[in-house]
Amino acid sequence: MSLPAIAVQCLGWLDGEAPPALAAELRRILGEPAEWTRSIHQSYALARWSDAATRAELAALVAGKYRDATYLLAEFAMLDRLSDQAVLTLGGSDWVGIYWPGAAGDREGPGDPALALAAEPAYVAFARDALRRAVLRLGQIHAGAVPYVADGAFALDDTPVIARAARVAALRDEPWFPDMIGALLPQSCVAPTAAKTAPSQSLAIALGHSVEGVPTPEAVRALRDALGVVRHAGVQKKLARNLKPAERALMERPEVALRMLASLKSGKREQAMLASCLESGYWLVTSLDMDAWRALARSAAGAPVAQALVWTLGAGDAGFMIQSTPQGLLASDSAGRPLALPDAGRVSLWHPLAADEPERAAWQALLAARRLRQPFRQVYREFYLPPTDFSGHVLAVRRLLGLARREGWRIGYDDLLRGFGALRVGFSVNGKLYPGADGYCVSTGLRFERRDGIGWRTCAPDGIAPVVFSEACRAVDLLVSTAGIGLDDDGDGAVPDELRMLHLHRLSEVKPGRMADLRRSALLQIFAPLIAAGRVAVGERDVRVGDHAVSLATGRVTRGGAPVASPARPDGPRLAALPWLPYDEVLLERIVDTVGVLAGGA
Repeated sequence: MSLPAIAVQCLGWLDGEAPPALAAELRRILGEPAEWTRSIHQSYALARWSDAATRAELAALVAGKYRDATYLLAEFAMLDRLSDQAVLTLGGSDWVGIYWPGAAGDREGPGDPALALAAEPAYVAFARDALRRAVLRLGQIHAGAVPYVADGAFALDDTPVIARAARVAALRDEPWFPDMIGALLPQSCVAPTAAKTAPSQSLAIALGHSVEGVPTPEAVRALRDALGVVRHAGVQKKLARNLKPAERALMERPEVALRMLASLKSGKREQAMLASCLESGYWLVTSLDMDAWRALARSAAGAPVAQALVWTLGAGDAGFMIQSTPQGLLASDSAGRPLALPDAGRVSLWHPLAADEPERAAWQALLAARRLRQPFRQVYREFYLPPTDFSGHVLAVRRLLGLARREGWRIGYDDLLRGFGALRVGFSVNGKLYPGADGYCVSTGLRFERRDGIGWRTCAPDGIAPVVFSEACRAVDLLVSTAGIGLDDDGDGAVPDELRMLHLHRLSEVKPGRMADLRRSALLQIFAPLIAAGRVAVGERDVRVGDHAVSLATGRVTRGGAPVASPARPDGPRLAALPWLPYDEVLLERIVDTVGVLAGGA
C-alpha cells in the first residue's frame, strides 16, 4: 500500500479536531504535483485536509489533464458537497468503476465507494444527471444526429464515472433507473450500423460488472437485451460472464427481486428463483408487507412456493401455512386449525430458531403427514447458537473449494469469505487456498466482521442477530460436512493415515452437529412403523438395523464395528416415496435407501 493510501486510511480514524501540523504533513505526503492526477480521488481526499492553495492547484491540474472527460470533471466538481466519510471511502477504495483487481463483481471486496455515495443527496443528483446525459448521447448516436465513431461515444476516463453512477442508482433502487439502464446497456454495446464495433466497449463492460454487483430486475433484463443485440465478440463474451452471477445476486435483494412476480410463469426454474430469493431473506432480515405477500401467494409462480412454506407475522408469533381455496387464502397452524390473518402487517418466513421444540416437531409431523416437499429446507432446517466453533475438521481441499464456489464463497489466501447481508464471515484453514488446489487441510475457526467505513471491523457472535448467526454457521457446516465426509469416502489410500485417523477420531468424539440432529428427526418420522416393530433403532449417532449401523454424520455402514460396503441401490426402488425430504440432503436420502435395503433383508 502506498503512503498516500495509508494516509487516507488513517484520516478515516481521525476523531475530533485535526492537529495543526496535519495540513503540512498531508501536503508532504502528496508529493510532487505531477503525481497528483494519477489518482484524483485519493489526492482530493488528502487535499481536503490540507490547505486551500493545494486544493486549487489540484483542481487546475485535473481540469487540464482531463479536459475531454466531461463526466469525470463534473464528478470532481461536486466532491466539495460530499461528507468526509464519502470522500475518504472514494479516495481509499481500490474500486475503479469497472472491477476490483482480481475480484470482478465481488460485492464483498474492500471499499466499494457506491455504498457510501448512495447516502449522499448531492451524489445521487449527480448520478441521475450523468446517466440522463449518457442516455441522451447514445440516443443521438443511434438516431444519426451525432456521427458514429467506434468507441468514441465517451472518453475512456468517463466510463468508470457513468458505471459508478449506475451502481449508486441501483443500490438505491431509484424509480428513474430502470428506463435509463434499459437504454444505456444495449445501446452502448451495438453500433447503429451493421458494423461489429460498439459505441463504447468500456462502458458496456463497466455496466455489465455494475449489474452483476448490484442487480435489479430491469438491469438484468437490460443485460439480456444487450446479449441479444451485441455483435462485438469480445464484449459479448464479457457480458455473458456477468449474466448468471447477476441473476444469483438478484436473489439476495428480495424486496427488489419480487418485482419480477408479474412477469414470471409457473415453471420449475421460476419457482426455484423465487425460493432462492425468499431463503436469502433469512440472513438479509427481510419481511414483506401484507399486500406484497398476498401478491406473492396469488401469483402463478409464487403460489406453489408460498403454500409449501411456513410463515410468521412477527417475532414470537407462531407459524402458519396457507392453502388456496375458492374463498381465498386459508391460513392454519401446525395442528391444522384455521387462523385469521390481519389486513395489514409484515410477513416473514418462519425460522425454527424462533420456535420451541414442540412447535418444531409439530411442523415436522405435519410435513410428513402431508408428504409435502418444501422448495428449500425449512422445518428441518439446522440452527446454531453461540458459541459454535468449526475448528479441527480435516477437509478435502478440492471438494471444499468446489462446493465453496457454488455456494458463493470467495477464496482468500488461507480462508473463505462470504457475505450474509451486512455481515462478512471468514472460514480459515491451515493451508493455502487457490483455484485448482488439492490435498487436505484442517479448519482453524471462524471470524465475523461488519463493514466499517472503507474496511471491516471484527464483531463478536453475541452481537449478531441470532438468525443471521445461525444461517452463517449453517453455510459453514455444509462446507465442513461435505468436505469432511469426502475425506473418509475416498478410500483409495491417497489420504495420509494420520489425517484419516484424526478425522475419524474427531467424528467419534464430537457432539453430533445440527445436520445430524435434523437427519435423526427426519428418520424418526420416516421409519416410525419399523421402529415400533423393533426392526430399526435410531440412536444419537447412527441408525441400527440388526448388527448393521449407518452413521448419521457420514452415511458410513459398519457391521459389528467393521466397515462394509453400502448395500444401497442408487438406481433401485426406494422403501417409499418421500417427496417431502429436504431437497438438498443427498446424504439423508442415501441413509434412507441404505436402511431400507437393510431392513428389507432383516
